[in-house]
Amino acid sequence: NMAQFDAAIIYDSEFFEDEYSSDTFQRFDLIGKFNLGRKLQLNIMLPYLVNNMDGNLQKVNFNGIGDPLVQLFYNVVNTGIDPARALNHSFLIGAGIKLPFGSNNQRDNEELINRNFQLGSGSIDYQLSTMYTLRFGNYGIASEAGYRINTENSDGYDFSNQSNISLNLFFLRESPQIGLLPYGGLYFEYADSHTDNGIIQVNTGGNALLANLGLQIYLQKITMSVATQVPISQSYNSDQLASIESGSRLSLDMLYQF
Repeated sequence: NMAQFDAAIIYDSEFFEDEYSSDTFQRFDLIGKFNLGRKLQLNIMLPYLVNNMDGNLQKVNFNGIGDPLVQLFYNVVNTGIDPARALNHSFLIGAGIKLPFGSNNQRDNEELINRNFQLGSGSIDYQLSTMYTLRFGNYGIASEAGYRINTENSDGYDFSNQSNISLNLFFLRESPQIGLLPYGGLYFEYADSHTDNGIIQVNTGGNALLANLGLQIYLQKITMSVATQVPISQSYNSDQLASIESGSRLSLDMLYQF
């Protein structure tokens, strides 16, 4: 996955130099899904991050393993693909934990790099998720929602809670060897402002609405997908001097189901 953000601080002063930065975040997820009977599914995700900050006053690049996420999903209902039914659907709910494995104290010239740029949060966080799919023949609607409960790390820094929801329309075309699923829809994300030892941090948090467009490819136990997200509207919490803008996002995924 790749996302880009452009940030600027305009001082409008002869004493301070304006700051500009174009930051790129690349994420490679190794995901395993383990079916534990008919109702339970264990998901394990291990990310590898490549973060690049290209600013007029600071240029840094970090890469390494991020914070792994372990989630357990419960299959509330799943009618499968029953040709005798006009509609088929499935609904999963899940809960998980994110462990503080990635580095969260990267420095440049002895100064701590922006917290958003670190490979990990340094905190134990909790994830709640839902997935619902409604299918009519080869057509369908898929919705996903997630809520991240972040906690303070050992430095007293809290990324605060985050949520997201997506709604996509899809079409499935399959043969015995391969399945193709193009989809499109909307994705919305929201994040509260960060706090540092209880003090709200400026230029953190906000919300964005993005358009989704992607394709999933199914090969027996392997699923590959490519998707892009284009901002429709965005409102990030910035002060009077700063501006933050998200660019388009690209994701490439491969999943193996055991």
